[in-house]
Amino acid sequence: MATKLSVLAVALCVISSSAIVISDSALRGNGAWMGTRSAKEVEGALQEIMKAEKPDFSPLFRMKYTNAKDFERDMTNLMLGMSKANQGQVATPMTKSIDKIITIIDDDMLTAVQDAHDADQKKLGTIKAALEKCGSDRDAAKSKADESTKAYEAASVPHLPCRNGENSDYGLVLTCRKEETAARQVRDLKCKAYAAESRRVADQAANIQVVTRTQGQTVESYVESFTSTLCGQKGSAKGTESDYKADSYLETLLVARKECNEAKDAYTKKTGECGGLVDDWQKKRSECDALQKDMDEKSCKAAVEHKDACETYATCFTGQMKEWDLHVERCKGEQPDREEEYKGLKRMK
Repeated sequence: MATKLSVLAVALCVISSSAIVISDSALRGNGAWMGTRSAKEVEGALQEIMKAEKPDFSPLFRMKYTNAKDFERDMTNLMLGMSKANQGQVATPMTKSIDKIITIIDDDMLTAVQDAHDADQKKLGTIKAALEKCGSDRDAAKSKADESTKAYEAASVPHLPCRNGENSDYGLVLTCRKEETAARQVRDLKCKAYAAESRRVADQAANIQVVTRTQGQTVESYVESFTSTLCGQKGSAKGTESDYKADSYLETLLVARKECNEAKDAYTKKTGECGGLVDDWQKKRSECDALQKDMDEKSCKAAVEHKDACETYATCFTGQMKEWDLHVERCKGEQPDREEEYKGLKRMK
């Protein structure tokens, strides 16, 4: 009996360090059910049981444990054996030690398993909340981008009518420029005609020829000849610019001068009219350019906000889902061992 108890005492020392190893591995996510303090308390309780030196005890523990499941099984067998050996006894040291072990199982071991489970669940909840926040942040950003889109659409409404008005104004400019060109051509022709008429009536040699009397010409014929040439033919209509006939030198000269001046005035007027139309067109174009600048800026802002909302959400969602998948995979891997730990601890009670 003494030899058996000695072997058990050695085993208990190994159990203490073994329990610490199990606790360390639990910290790495491979199960959590016994801390260093719990292990020492169990060791002390078992040593108290050994001091009772019950004859039916046998060495149930191995020298080294690599997982909690084997320890739970041997501990359960030990406690069942102690319970049978202690039947019919009341308030013995063994009973107190068993009660102490049960207390440790309830307060520390089962609590550690539950805490590990709760921590995993809490982390899942944290990741879920983060995923939901990715969505809510995306919705908020998209709502802001939608408002920018509405602002762009509102800014685009007056732009098209403005450009249509600008196009109409430019059409007036083009028409006026054509009329201006025609007026310039008329001016040039009229003034060239006036210059030619001026040269004709002022041609001294020709005028001398007009007033030169030919040999044998009567006085009456001579006077009638240069009078009809200089003052107009008999029966011709009266001129509008002088008191002479319409075909007189003076009348034709004055008419040519009038037509030249009128053409000049018409061209000058048309040039001023076209200048005013150009000013109106340029003013309208500047107005439309300002509207387009505002519209383009709002369009770009809306596009950037939509792009940023999508990219930020994609980055957030992808990162959180990766963490979710890794955590779920780890939880699924630990679930069978944790269930066995929990069931084993329940059986040990």
